[in-house]
Amino acid sequence: MRRAALCFLCLCLAGPARAAVPAADCESPDPAKAIAGCGAVLAAGADMQAYQFEAYNNRALAELRLNQPEAALADARAGMALNPENGGIHVVAARALLALGQPGAALREVNEAIALIPNDPRPLILRGEIELTAGDWRAAIADQQAALDRDPANAGARLDLALAEVAGGEAAAAIADASQAIALAPGDAAAYDARAAAEALKGDAKAALADESQAIALSSGDPAFYQKRALLELALNQPEAALKDLNQVLAYAPDDPRLRLQRAAAEDMLREWKAEIADLTAVIEHAGDNRTMRYRALLLRASAYAAASQPGPALADVNRAIALDPGAPEGYFARAQLEQRGGQLAAAIADDTKAVGLDPKYIPAYADRSLAYAAQRRYGEAAADEARILALMPGSAPDLNNYCWFLALDGKPSQALPYCQQARTLAPHDPATLDSLGFVQLKLGEPKQAILSYTEALRAAPHQASSLYGRALAEQALGESAAAEADFAAARRYDPNIAKDFGS
Repeated sequence: MRRAALCFLCLCLAGPARAAVPAADCESPDPAKAIAGCGAVLAAGADMQAYQFEAYNNRALAELRLNQPEAALADARAGMALNPENGGIHVVAARALLALGQPGAALREVNEAIALIPNDPRPLILRGEIELTAGDWRAAIADQQAALDRDPANAGARLDLALAEVAGGEAAAAIADASQAIALAPGDAAAYDARAAAEALKGDAKAALADESQAIALSSGDPAFYQKRALLELALNQPEAALKDLNQVLAYAPDDPRLRLQRAAAEDMLREWKAEIADLTAVIEHAGDNRTMRYRALLLRASAYAAASQPGPALADVNRAIALDPGAPEGYFARAQLEQRGGQLAAAIADDTKAVGLDPKYIPAYADRSLAYAAQRRYGEAAADEARILALMPGSAPDLNNYCWFLALDGKPSQALPYCQQARTLAPHDPATLDSLGFVQLKLGEPKQAILSYTEALRAAPHQASSLYGRALAEQALGESAAAEADFAAARRYDPNIAKDFGS
């Protein structure tokens, strides 16, 4: 009836200027038409006074859709002046204020709307969104559930509930609610995006990738969805696909340092060092006051320089990173890696020691220092670092194996054996673990057991020289000369220095 009345008035109200824009367009789903139509109603003045409130309200909604929050707020305020008891216009004002970055003022308007229209889900939905933006996901969940109590089929509330659950780490509930939002609004790209976030939180990157792709299709290529899909592709070791998606996004924001960082990660996986260095250079130039981003980019660029056999620039970047944040352990660890690669073992040990001094739980530095100690044949100290790692990560099969190996090299095969056995239980077919176990059994005077372990290692890694050489020693101990000579010859073929390097 209202539309009919508006159309009738449009015909009755003379004036060539207004006739060109029908007032009925004030309720058009096309925001541009709605703005023009509502403007015609408001321009009519007293002749259409009865419709002015709705004109302000509808025009404000259209302005929000066109991302014109200042104009929307002005129209909402004008509407409030005409009808201050209308809760809906307070919701419109709140959305405009939120878009203008004024969440406190938006919350006041929402609370006013809730007081005026307590059974309407709209202000509860918006309050939940404001609370989630502020990080209060528990309050957001409560408000979205209250909105759904009032309108169980409200797709927006169901979607916002899923987003709040993702923020709270409740992956299963978020997947269920996002799925309901999709059922209620199957064309809503944001619902698929929300379910993708929940699936990623659950660790199901493949399902998340499928949903993010659906979000892209439904949104006609929203750059934000491309960026999220790229991160999933990186997690699934699909750097080519990630690079393609990131190039799509960077076409809209070529200097965005976060996007450049992500593209550098894809380029690193593809071993495209020159392109990676170029992207990380752009990150460093455009990071602004973000010291954390610049620090990270410097360390990543140092790694790319090192991979590209440019140790000088790599060291310069690491030193710049350390100067930027001397209290962070990562820089010292990165420098230790460069030093160890260059044979500067004492310097590497000093930098790794600095790193663990800054963060006693920084595992990479312990692992790196253990290798430096081992290179100096300081096996007891190498084993001690592996023991520290195991205290922090008790179930790590590689570190159980390393601890066993260093203990054995330190002349403690009996102490080493149970750690090799634990590592084998966790990784029964790992050739490095089986090789270590064979070495320990050889040192314990158990050549038959050593042969079994070495043979199993060689099934997984037929060219592993240390296992061939160790098995030859065990065969020699048992008097199996022909087998021993064959294994010695094979071991030397794969590693001419094996006799010198074995067990060291």
